[in-house]
Amino acid sequence: MWQDFEISQDADGAWHAVNGLLSVTVLPDGKARLFHRREIRPFAKPPRKDSALVAELDGVRVFIRGTHIVVTKQNLSLG
Repeated sequence: MWQDFEISQDADGAWHAVNGLLSVTVLPDGKARLFHRREIRPFAKPPRKDSALVAELDGVRVFIRGTHIVVTKQNLSLG
């Protein structure tokens, strides 16, 4: 089962996200951030919550959801 990531930032400004299966690091080489993108789908059958980890560096985003990874400058929806 896929787990949400625990996100932290170290003293040097690098962001780290870890779950039981994967580790992601974003180095502070520019405007960097690491966050969860969450969507609640109340009309899905059954209703569900979707989430992805998003790593961003200078406007380039990496969306990580399960084993699927997308690299883009677009602001993607989870749908």
